[in-house]
Order: sequence, then structure tokens, then C-alpha cells
Amino acid sequence: MDSLGITPQYGFLYQRYRYIYCLIKELNHYDYLTFEGADDIEENLTDNSLFAINNSSILIQVKTGNVDKGTCYKIFGNWLKTDVLNCVYKLYCEKMPTVSFDDNFITDFIKEVERSAGCRDTKILKQVYNKFYFNGKLQQDDIKVSIKKIIASLSIEEKDIESLLKETSIIYKNNFTAHIKIYDELKDKCFMTFLNQINAIIDDNLSHKRNTKLSTNDINNIIVTIATELTDNKYNIDIEEFSTKAQSRVKEIIKHSNLREIQQLK
Repeated sequence: MDSLGITPQYGFLYQRYRYIYCLIKELNHYDYLTFEGADDIEENLTDNSLFAINNSSILIQVKTGNVDKGTCYKIFGNWLKTDVLNCVYKLYCEKMPTVSFDDNFITDFIKEVERSAGCRDTKILKQVYNKFYFNGKLQQDDIKVSIKKIIASLSIEEKDIESLLKETSIIYKNNFTAHIKIYDELKDKCFMTFLNQINAIIDDNLSHKRNTKLSTNDINNIIVTIATELTDNKYNIDIEEFSTKAQSRVKEIIKHSNLREIQQLK
């Protein structure tokens, strides 16, 4: 099987679920979060910002696969390109980097920036070179100071896609399904409904070549709508769910509910 197509798609899927995870975990701490569906997910506070939340005080990058030295050069390069100051830097990844962020890393990084002098301006390290090149030379000391600030504030979170979805589900159910007191299975249904709605929004935007931009209000409205439609006494279910595998669940709802709609269904 050709992994050249599967690997980028998997990376995109991981970014997507990281985005959904942050929508839930950081809810009410951001104005808008934008999903680019490219190398990173980012927030539209400035044209060149990465994924940022809480008034650009946090910059996040998402990476799958092995995070080797070359990948780390690009990660730090992306952060150095921004003009956002006094940030917390976060790396969300599947596997911990195979690099120690020590003085040797900083020295090697600066050498790579120097080597990029003749590269196209679209290259990440060339953009770093352009930013720190003035007075006729590359300001290595300024780069070193900036990198040390990033390292001092950097946190790394390692989580595979299965664990990521599980934690997102737990956060959602713990915070947004307190209205469900009887049927615990409905809590899972609420989360899956939320997940499906966000995925549908992303897919629709991608089909029109648009970014997905969701606000705190957007997410709260979706959560409230789901909580209204899926309760112990009300279950707006799709007709497809009346399948053989769901019959026992449907019978349980019918047996214990006195809603007028359920009595009519009987």
C-alpha cells in the first residue's frame, strides 16, 4: 500500500482531532479558533500567527510521526517568524521529540538558518534568516536569545489519536452532560453528536476551500442545542438509528418514558 498518501491524510486527521480537543478544553478562553487543514492549525489574530488562544498568549503546533531534528528546526522556525511576544509555546505530538533542546541544538539551528540564505523565501528557515538579517549580517545572538525564551516556556504534550479522542470525550461528558441523570449512554450520544457536527462543518468548509473558523459562542450554541435535543425525557433520534443493533435501547426508552410523542409511537 502506498503510504505517501495515507501518511499526510493521517496527519491531517490528527490535527483535526487536536483542533476539536482544544475547542473543548480551552472553551471560553478564546474568541475564535481557525482550522487551516495545512501544516498547522492556527488562530486568526495576526496573518502569520500559529494556532493561538487567549489573545495570542499561547502558540501551538501539531505534529504527527517522528519529531526529529529537521522537524524541530521547522517548529522553532515557525515560532520565530511570529511577532507575538511573551508567549507560552506548546507542541502537541504523537511521539516525543528525539531531540534535546540544549545549547548544541541552538548552535545547529543557527547553522541551518545560515545555510538557508540562498533558499526561496517560502522556506521557513529562510524567513527566519530574513527576519534576523540586518546591518549586513545575521544577528545570531538575537536568534539565540529568542530560542532560549521559547525553550524556557515550551511544554510538550504527547498523545496518540486514540487517547486524544478518549480524553476529548471525557472532557465533554464531564462538563456538558450534567443534565443527563438516568441514561448514561446518552452522554456518549451527546459527544458523538458534537463530534459529528464539528466534522461536518470542517468537511463543508474544505469542500468550498474555506478555513473553519469557530468562536466560543459557536461552540456553546452547539453544546446547548445538543443538550436540549438529547435528554432523559427527550431523544430526537435519526431514523437510521432504529436498526437491529439499537432495538434494545429504543425499547428501553419507550418502556420508561411517558412523553406524548412516545405514547403515540407505542
